[in-house]
Amino acid sequence: MTPDQVLLVRSSWAAIAERGDELSVSFYDHLFAIDPSAARLFAHVDMSAQRAKLTHTLGVVVHALDDIDSLLPAVAALGKRHTHYGVEHRHFESVEALVEQMNADLVEAEKIAERLLRFPAR
Repeated sequence: MTPDQVLLVRSSWAAIAERGDELSVSFYDHLFAIDPSAARLFAHVDMSAQRAKLTHTLGVVVHALDDIDSLLPAVAALGKRHTHYGVEHRHFESVEALVEQMNADLVEAEKIAERLLRFPAR
């Protein structure tokens, strides 16, 4: 990532983190909808705590974007731990598909917002 991209992600993170629980609820709801087998992995998990962990982990990643040398081993260790939870490669594919869809939705929302801003105020 370029320094400008890192700055953009970090400057956006505060607003995202404020809505962390709401967004993580949406994330897991959509994940379980596209991959019901992923829902079974969380059958005995405190989802409130899990959502907090997701938001916290994303925050750690955001703050370490310019320190890839320390970030990559930490992310690799996280992935390895997930295999002990029963996560399979196909689950990572489901998350990747979900993230791609969320990104597309954000891009579309940005386009709509730009169009709305062109309307004169009354």
